[in-house]
Amino acid sequence: MRDRHEHSLLIFRYVDASEYFADIALALDAAQEEIFITDWWLSAEVFLRRPVHNAADEYRLDRVLHRKAVSFFLLYDVFTSTMKLSD
Repeated sequence: MRDRHEHSLLIFRYVDASEYFADIALALDAAQEEIFITDWWLSAEVFLRRPVHNAADEYRLDRVLHRKAVSFFLLYDVFTSTMKLSD
């Protein structure tokens, strides 16, 4: 569970991914102008809020980003990888 005393520093410790992804969902919903995502291997089908009630859950990452894109938000994604494809 996150340590609430660290809130003023904007630093959070997470024990499991459930709270982390829930906070990501809240941050994406609160975004007002742009969303910048960087990740090693991003899956658009990840569910940000648990428990999942159905396959069409509104808090699946691709659905959250779609809602923001329809609202004329700027969405950036940067995928980085250190995999070497050839010599």
